[in-house]
Amino acid sequence: MMGFSGLCMGFEVDNDDPTPDDIGRFIPQPELQAWWAYMQRRYPHVFPASDPCPSRQWPKDTKIKNYFDGDRSKEMNAIILGSKMTVEPYSPSGEEYPAYVVRCPPSSSELSYIHLTDVHEEDGWKVIQEEPARQGNTSLPSPDVIKIIALEYSYEERRDEASSTLFFKDTSTTHNPTLINVFYTTGGVMTKLSHPTSGYNQLWRRNAYDSVASLAAIFENPRVHTGKGYRNAGNAVRGCVKCGEEKKRADFSNNQWRKGQGESKCTSCLQSQRQGRNNDVDASYEIRWESIIDSITCDAEGCLNTSPAYRCQSCCMVYYCSDACRRSHQREHSQECVGIDVMRLRTQMSGSDVNLRSGLCNAKPSTLSQLRGQAMATQLSGNRSVDSLLLQAEYIHQADENWEQALQLYHNIMMASYGEEEHSDTATPSQWRQMFMGLSRCSFELGMYDKCISAGSGAVEMNRHFPQVHRYIALAHAAKGDHDEALKTMKQAILYEAPWCDETAQLNKDLLRGHPFFYN
Repeated sequence: MMGFSGLCMGFEVDNDDPTPDDIGRFIPQPELQAWWAYMQRRYPHVFPASDPCPSRQWPKDTKIKNYFDGDRSKEMNAIILGSKMTVEPYSPSGEEYPAYVVRCPPSSSELSYIHLTDVHEEDGWKVIQEEPARQGNTSLPSPDVIKIIALEYSYEERRDEASSTLFFKDTSTTHNPTLINVFYTTGGVMTKLSHPTSGYNQLWRRNAYDSVASLAAIFENPRVHTGKGYRNAGNAVRGCVKCGEEKKRADFSNNQWRKGQGESKCTSCLQSQRQGRNNDVDASYEIRWESIIDSITCDAEGCLNTSPAYRCQSCCMVYYCSDACRRSHQREHSQECVGIDVMRLRTQMSGSDVNLRSGLCNAKPSTLSQLRGQAMATQLSGNRSVDSLLLQAEYIHQADENWEQALQLYHNIMMASYGEEEHSDTATPSQWRQMFMGLSRCSFELGMYDKCISAGSGAVEMNRHFPQVHRYIALAHAAKGDHDEALKTMKQAILYEAPWCDETAQLNKDLLRGHPFFYN
């Protein structure tokens, strides 16, 4: 499905009516936000900067109603089944707009569209029932009531709602504000408070509230002892997926514990697995933390100290030389920290094939043929969207080892995105990262090692945590004979690239172990 950058950006988009295939599919929130930003730039009188993009879309089976011409006797009802970008039928320029796919009335067998913005405006369609119903304790205050309570005590939402969780921060202070997360389907609460000597401390409580009054008491005084739901994270238990034994939190590494129930391996099983692994190159070569941490510097702004000994306890992918640097960088890092968690969830949801659209054409054989078929279809149809061209460069030209043709196509995509007005803003940050990684690999295969390093460094700058983003930079340094830089880059790959993904971690460690120059 093409995004908002379709016909309104100069590319052809089919104006199809909604089909059963659209049911259950929704516009990705980043795509909706990008469309909203584009419309604010192009039509500021219709989309003023003060109007925020809808923070969420109503889920499938939400029932909505409106009145024809404002006449209360002429009620119209519909049920939301999905959302998609579709062409405005009466727009002379054929621009796209986001629309809900609905049945109107709900008993109808025909599908139709309703402007997504019409449902989120105050005088537009009204939600009369959101399905599926909230799970858990249905007597708990609703999300709207919780937001009102928070507002009364000077708290505002600090990020969009996710996984039945509302996120608030105290606006009465700018220095180390109190943070409160409310899990509105279970009655759980997380409070993050600033301690005078130890900094931020988190407290998790299950079933912490059961009424408006008890929740209001927490917002009024987050340190209040409700007598409900207190637990010690160290006493939490979980079954090891390998040995099957129930073990405590301390028996698992941070990376394994984050994988969740049914996917975690205890530390003892991991150690046994490593000891039993047959490494044809050098099984005795252990990659220890102290042997690779010297390759990076402190992430706090302005600090250049090497071998940082601290790291963010949430994402475990940003490093500091001292606790003072960690605290000074906390506010700046918060948004990146959330982004890393999103990437972790997407990686885990997509399974082990984490390199599906990396720009390196290294998807597994089970999906490679499918992606190549999709690329061939877009080429035959003449589809010139950025996503389609990237697909062709990766799974037609790279797959055929036609590096010159792939390199030329990447350059063409980049020039189009930098060029004329109708082509501007067509590439998302993820697509730019994909371009740079593709350029890096093609340049390496053609022996253009300096260009390989330059393009790869651009991808690292955009997202140093993406799987295999450092790979061809290291190989190019090695090919040039700069073994120290190659060693440094692969150490950085082990520290920065998706440590929650066993496949990525193993690829990076094998590359470090498997090349003789890494032992020099």
